[in-house]
Amino acid sequence: MAGNRFIWSSWSKKAKLEIFRNVDKVEDFLKSADEIAESGIAIKELRRSAKKYGFKSSDQVKNVAELFAKVEIDNLDTFLSTAAKNTDGSALIFKADKAVEHFAKHGNEMKTALGKSSYNLKEYMLDAHHVVKNGQYVPEMNGYIRLISGQGSAKAAFVGMTKDGKNLTTMHVKTVSELKKKAPSLGWE
Repeated sequence: MAGNRFIWSSWSKKAKLEIFRNVDKVEDFLKSADEIAESGIAIKELRRSAKKYGFKSSDQVKNVAELFAKVEIDNLDTFLSTAAKNTDGSALIFKADKAVEHFAKHGNEMKTALGKSSYNLKEYMLDAHHVVKNGQYVPEMNGYIRLISGQGSAKAAFVGMTKDGKNLTTMHVKTVSELKKKAPSLGWE
């Protein structure tokens, strides 16, 4: 038995650091699992959706769980199936905190521009997906635009993306005159 004893002092500094890194990973995993459980998503549903929609990291899965809780999505599969897709085929979604933050900042503006009497976070996200799927990519702005009708000057819904193109960052209204200046690739004069 003496040969099988755990002798901490005999381990190299590198081995000890690796153990601590793994402990941190386990703690992160357990924290994520708690957050997912609090969101109300069944782990099986989340696992199935992660595979089906191409989520490749635990951060992406955690983000979906957080969104599910914040947006009051009725059916995760239905929601993700309507989402715009990344170039790698995974669902293009907001980071959970950014969705809430930008909806608070731009939700009323979008509601007015779209002529709606009420507007919620779920509609904001669905409208952003509509712009990405049916709009035009504007490389100078790293986002998508789609002209919208309404009263007043001509305008477009703009959906911005992260630098790596894996998540949505915002959706708000841009005037056509503003787009002419910022996005010459549109060819609008």
